[in-house]
Amino acid sequence: MIHDMTERDYLLQIIEDQFRRHPGFQVEDLYKIVYQATLGGDHLLRDKVAAERMFREEWENLGKIQKGEFLLEVIDPKGEVLRVNLRVYRKIGGNPPSSYCFLFAHREGDSGGSGRGSQC
Repeated sequence: MIHDMTERDYLLQIIEDQFRRHPGFQVEDLYKIVYQATLGGDHLLRDKVAAERMFREEWENLGKIQKGEFLLEVIDPKGEVLRVNLRVYRKIGGNPPSSYCFLFAHREGDSGGSGRGSQC
């Protein structure tokens, strides 16, 4: 049962799941998921202009959805950090400004996102 698992056990389960879902999973991907699970998106928020530019570049270069991809993935043992799969989000009608604004709104505790970035 999941409630009997330690945080370490749950983190290992998350990592194993990533290896199963993504056949090309590399050491760099492992680093990225552990970093995101630990710090969330905070590393992106130091420079909002650069973060928005990087986000838009990533959005423009998203590949096709791979088999087994979900919209949301729990990536930390406490279940507090979710990663949004942008390929799935785009397919269901999401757009860059709304997802980018959500990142800043979530970080700043505001659901409106007004006054953040060029489109928020």
